[in-house]
Amino acid sequence: MLEIWARPSRPPHENSAAFLRVKNSGGIPLQLLSASTPRAAITELHSMELVDDTMKMRRVDSFSIAVGETLVLEPGGNHLMFFELDQPWIDGESIPITLEFSEGHTLKMQATVKVQ
Repeated sequence: MLEIWARPSRPPHENSAAFLRVKNSGGIPLQLLSASTPRAAITELHSMELVDDTMKMRRVDSFSIAVGETLVLEPGGNHLMFFELDQPWIDGESIPITLEFSEGHTLKMQATVKVQ
């Protein structure tokens, strides 16, 4: 199971975020190590945590996915962050994204940009 979507960028910001659900249907635990797109110069894995009554975003090295579990990246929580976009991401367009997992696995997909 895979679902992925991205937020439109908002001027003057040159960034966006993407959210997904991906299930580990294999026989070994996996880690999402990185993501990339030709549409952004920098892509990072981010988590959100509450610090002194304020939500703080921070870069993380990976997300773990146990066998049979689903990794959920969603608004207000863990997500993919894209910086230095090549141009604004607008509602309805499709963004190519590649996910890189442990064990050398990659997954290429298209994220639909949508307001949500």
